[in-house]
Amino acid sequence: TNTIWKEATVNIGKNARIITSGSQNYDAYSEAKLDNAVYSYLWGAIESADSYATTDAHFTNQVNVGEGATLKTSTDNLTGSSASNDSDRSITLAASDKTDSKVFSEVHLAAVLGISSVAEAQNKVVRNNTVNLDRNVLIQSAGDINLYAGNSGTYGESVLNQGSYAEGYVTLINAG
Repeated sequence: TNTIWKEATVNIGKNARIITSGSQNYDAYSEAKLDNAVYSYLWGAIESADSYATTDAHFTNQVNVGEGATLKTSTDNLTGSSASNDSDRSITLAASDKTDSKVFSEVHLAAVLGISSVAEAQNKVVRNNTVNLDRNVLIQSAGDINLYAGNSGTYGESVLNQGSYAEGYVTLINAG
């Protein structure tokens, strides 16, 4: 069994005041590539052979803004093209992931008796992407306000590529 716990967290504390003349981007992002393979090769006087591969993965990505916090962008002290470009003053809170998970189980058995083989692959992936705003939070932007759970202005949409494969082979050996 392959067990994975992965977390990316951005915390903006209680009563925090973040005031900028440019953009604010808070992005909790994780990227994972999981490959779990189990191969079993057996021969002889064997009745049965089994091969099991299991992945149990949990990903939590979150942006938390504490009670009474202030996030603010303004046009103060900006000149020229920066003063007229709304994206330069946007506030973005985003939580996302990109996860590739493959599980493979294979058993090859060569034996002289009546035999059986079992190959099993289990692939469990739990993903939580959240943006949490506590009470009395003020978000004031001179541009856009973007709240993305499962998406990100920087990394795009969350992606899960998942595959489970199991194969069993039996060869009967003639003992005569």
